[in-house]
Amino acid sequence: MKEVLGKNEKAPAGLALIHIESADPRFHKRSFVMNPQGKSSITVLHEYSQRALKGRTIYHIEETRNATKPFHATGIVVVKKSVRVQIAGTVKDKLALLGASNGENGDHADEDSIIVGRGEGPSKRVAKMVAAKQALAVLIPEIRFNDDYMATIQPPDATEKNYDDQVEFVLRTLLL
Repeated sequence: MKEVLGKNEKAPAGLALIHIESADPRFHKRSFVMNPQGKSSITVLHEYSQRALKGRTIYHIEETRNATKPFHATGIVVVKKSVRVQIAGTVKDKLALLGASNGENGDHADEDSIIVGRGEGPSKRVAKMVAAKQALAVLIPEIRFNDDYMATIQPPDATEKNYDDQVEFVLRTLLL
C-alpha cells in the first residue's frame, strides 16, 4: 500500500488495495487502488472487469415462473481473446473456478465470454446485484455487501484473522 500511496500518505478508511496481473505484457504487475465504500456490487464488478480484466460486463436477464423471484440474471464478462490468453496467475485461476462452478467449459462457451455470476430476485435490478455479488465473492473475497448490496470492508477482528496471520502464528508456534 505504501508503494502506491507514498511514504508519508495515509490510506483512507475502507480502501482496498488489489494486486492484479497486467493484461499488457510489457508490465509485470500492476496495482490499482479501488475504494468500494458506498458502491453497489454491480459498480464494483464493472470497475474490476474494466481495470483488471480489460473487458466489459453484461447481464442476460430471463423471467422465471417463480412468484417470489421472477427474474434470473446471468453476469458475463466479455474479454478479448488476446487479453484472456495473457492473463496469468490468480485472476486466471479465479475465472477458471467460476467457469467450473457454473458448469461452463471451453467447448460449449463462447471463447470470449466467461459466466461469472448468477442471481435471482424480485426485480431485474436485484437479480443483477445478486449475480454481481456472487461473482465478487470469488474475485475479491475481502469485500462484503450489506442487505442493500452496497460494499463494505470487513476489518479483521479477533475472531476473524487473515490467512497470512494464521500461517505466521502457526510457524512461530512450531519454531518455538
